[in-house]
Amino acid sequence: MDLTKQGTSSSLFQKKPEYFESRRDDLIAMIPPGCKKILDVGCGAAEGWKNFKGEVSGIELNSEAAEKARKNIKEVVVGDIENTKLPFSEASFDCIVFADVLEHLYDPWGILLKFRPYLKAGGHILISIPNIRHYRILRSLIFKGEFTYQDSGILDIDHIRFFTRKEVSQMVNRTGFEIESLQRKIMASSKYSVLNSLLFGAFTDFLTGQFYVLAKKK
Repeated sequence: MDLTKQGTSSSLFQKKPEYFESRRDDLIAMIPPGCKKILDVGCGAAEGWKNFKGEVSGIELNSEAAEKARKNIKEVVVGDIENTKLPFSEASFDCIVFADVLEHLYDPWGILLKFRPYLKAGGHILISIPNIRHYRILRSLIFKGEFTYQDSGILDIDHIRFFTRKEVSQMVNRTGFEIESLQRKIMASSKYSVLNSLLFGAFTDFLTGQFYVLAKKK
């Protein structure tokens, strides 16, 4: 990342519009049956919700993305979730989605506690979060001494917190939720995947680029 081409360092944090327009069909497919009232925290342009059979509200920091999201979902609150007072009533939602959001926050633990009251009894949270233990990150750090931030991905320059599977699980459990499923997005070449299969999955965590966590309010 060449700073002389990017301008001032603050320009590194300016995301391109397409950053907010990615669909999250992978996560939407994991929403439990019966969940009809959804809150998407960090909804972006909310492109993936167009055909969802339910009522979706969103929160988005980027005002341009929020304006686009209003065409796709019921309502959008614009603001920083760590500082914005939420306009929702308690027990309003069946499921709250945090799609690659928590790693961008100073206090993701506090945010899970903040949003917990807005879930109905037995409601769910659905989280996607990058895995800092991925082998490419470790390889660059250990053998090259590099921990190079990027425009997006595991080392997105906006990321403030970094998690492993163990740390994600502990965060969810300590904030009043019970994990029902933990799935992985494998990001590895076929040769590494085959080798991992031969070793009975011993290196699965190292090949995981992202964790998907579905948890129920205790």
